[in-house]
Amino acid sequence: MTADATSQSAADMPLAGISVVEIAGLPAAAYAARLMADFGAEVVKIEPPDGDPERRRLPLIDGHSAWFAYLNYGKKSVVPDAAAREALLANADVLILSGNADPGLSPAAAAIVARVDWFGPGPYRGYTCTDSICRALAGAIHLTGPIEGPPLALPDFQSGIIGGLATFIPVMAALLAREATGGRTIDVSIHEATVALSEYQAVEMHAGVVPRKRWGLNRFAPTYPLGIYPCRDGWLGVTIVTPAQWKAFCDLLGMPELGRHPDWTMGPDRLPKADALEARLLPRLREKNAAEWFALGLEHRLPFAIVPDMGELLSMPVFRERGAIVPIDLGHRVVEAPGSPFYLTVTPPLPGGAVPRPGQHTL
Repeated sequence: MTADATSQSAADMPLAGISVVEIAGLPAAAYAARLMADFGAEVVKIEPPDGDPERRRLPLIDGHSAWFAYLNYGKKSVVPDAAAREALLANADVLILSGNADPGLSPAAAAIVARVDWFGPGPYRGYTCTDSICRALAGAIHLTGPIEGPPLALPDFQSGIIGGLATFIPVMAALLAREATGGRTIDVSIHEATVALSEYQAVEMHAGVVPRKRWGLNRFAPTYPLGIYPCRDGWLGVTIVTPAQWKAFCDLLGMPELGRHPDWTMGPDRLPKADALEARLLPRLREKNAAEWFALGLEHRLPFAIVPDMGELLSMPVFRERGAIVPIDLGHRVVEAPGSPFYLTVTPPLPGGAVPRPGQHTL
């Protein structure tokens, strides 16, 4: 972790003095509020008496939700009565709501109000959804998986993260403009934010470069090789697009004749022949470790990447040096995870924080 990161305190941060009240039920809203805490805002999370249901979301670390911890470190937790709730809202600079959350009271006129919903205003408003369903509706799943189907929906939180970013960014802009324009309400659709991740596939569909279909496991249009491949030790991510890359890749593997074959110059030409090509490429890739191939790829300007497991990722010096891996204090144990993806112009985010107990800061 960098010296700058470890010497920071919330009082020195650009959002110091900004009060954020979060009444969330959706991870996207909780993540947006957490990003504000990363830059020094006082974020007060209003929870129901039995705690946010996300506290019980798997996976668990000694009975504590790892996902909840990631979304909520650096915040305060309160279970207020009506009077305390009213006081919080009256003094909030930012109010972040999600799902069917209803503050029941009016925030200050100068407050920035962000309403985060799976589908935002429109005919689907209020519909219950999940991260996987949201990604499926956005076209992010249909092209992934075995050729015969079904499409493969891996369990992760892409929509929650992108929805949180789509909330954080306009809230920050609204804070900058508040002196001139006053308070405002921002409606965020997690689904529409997720659709934005499919812009490349939408353009491809209109371009018609390759058929829009599932090409099979570890096959991704419009080029080949594009995937993750086993080496003698470890796994290597490979993305070969241009004719020059393909030629250099084949030369590196000791098969120059493949790189010069006129039928395989372009990625869309290689993709339909992936099975035949892979039968020749995989034995060569198994001759070296992933780290060795990665080093050779750098020398030849080829887009390779070592594919680490999570333990390897958390220990990588490149992330340690940037302070991108942060400690999260669960109260009884400290764990580590990736921190905020944002750096402001001169200010890195705070390096981690503590996860509040339910109602810990109730007065």
